[in-house]
Amino acid sequence: MYADTGFTSVPMDTMNFRRNSMDMNTDNDNDNVVDDGSDEVEVKVKGQVDTNAITKYANNINLLQVPPYGSPPARPSPRVDVASISDTKSGHALRGIYGGKGDKLHLGGFTEIDPEGISPKLWRDMMEYFGVKTLLDVGCGRGLSTSWFFMQGVDVQCVEGSHDAITRNVLPELITQKMMEEDDVTKGSPEVQAEISKRLVEHDFSLGPYWPEDTVDAVWSVELLEHISRNFQPNYLTAFKKAALLFVTHSNWGGWHHTEVHDDAWWRARMEMHGFVYSEEYTKRVRKLGHEEAKENHKLPVDDRSRVYNPIHIKSRMLVFINPLVASKPQHAHILSEGGCYLSAKDPRVHCGEEKNPRARKVNTPIPERFKNIPYKEEQHTAWEEMIHSKCTLVKKEDKEENKD
Repeated sequence: MYADTGFTSVPMDTMNFRRNSMDMNTDNDNDNVVDDGSDEVEVKVKGQVDTNAITKYANNINLLQVPPYGSPPARPSPRVDVASISDTKSGHALRGIYGGKGDKLHLGGFTEIDPEGISPKLWRDMMEYFGVKTLLDVGCGRGLSTSWFFMQGVDVQCVEGSHDAITRNVLPELITQKMMEEDDVTKGSPEVQAEISKRLVEHDFSLGPYWPEDTVDAVWSVELLEHISRNFQPNYLTAFKKAALLFVTHSNWGGWHHTEVHDDAWWRARMEMHGFVYSEEYTKRVRKLGHEEAKENHKLPVDDRSRVYNPIHIKSRMLVFINPLVASKPQHAHILSEGGCYLSAKDPRVHCGEEKNPRARKVNTPIPERFKNIPYKEEQHTAWEEMIHSKCTLVKKEDKEENKD
């Protein structure tokens, strides 16, 4: 057993997988499980999922390897009985702007909306330049960032430890609406609930490791690293190891349960110890995009119309890492999906086969569709902003400053 991971070995004949395990690009689903109507589905026919390999890796974590296919059981944190203790004892009076009602004190460091971690300009670049088609949001809070990618057509999963955040997450409504429009299902149907459980996972990383079933193009993790003490870091790094690219931020100041506050150099060394490759060029790229977005003065979709997009977390503390063990896999060969055919000094590159010049289209070999990025949809961005405006109240700046202690 890995020291302090909190993962206990589970006998093979009783090991269960929760319905909220990831199910991206798999063939072993309905035929391989027996649904007894409970909250868990027991694996009867293992197919491609090797439960023995999952348990072995979880008990002996090796972060120089990619965790096996399949997910360990998600482990939600026990709830605090707020009715039996005072707010002061439970810590809720101390939370201030931070959510987490009913959560244990190490959870709940999310806010209603944190504009400093929101960057549609970078998100679009992640789709168009980096080619992100599958994404895992670790420490997703209310799912505001995850929802933007979901509405753009990216295959997403949102992992969060706070039950309060899970119950207030925006993804279930979006998933329900999408399935009712496309699949002719009813609200609350088993199909809808299964899809929600697959994409929205409640897991406390202090209780053990969790990783998505299949590998993904990218992990998006904003303001999570500082919340989880280093003795539990292997538990979330297993999820990071399933991604080809990491887009992560860290905090330089205090906040709710900030137990790992370090500078860029510390986090770079920490991640490189586990086989991730720091990209200075791409770190500069994403921070530059954050600075550009702040200068564009686009209005935030909140009641205070004087506020503009200003992704401070991204432009000052985001780090980009490459995970060669996953990025080199054939299913992620589309990553870095910038068009490869040159037009002119004034025009951007395009995908080969889409050139304006007929001669170029005739000569150049067209790139297969699977290597192209998911097209950005402005109308979906507008719909996302409208959704944010209807569901989020911006915390006053002075209230936020009072909680940086």
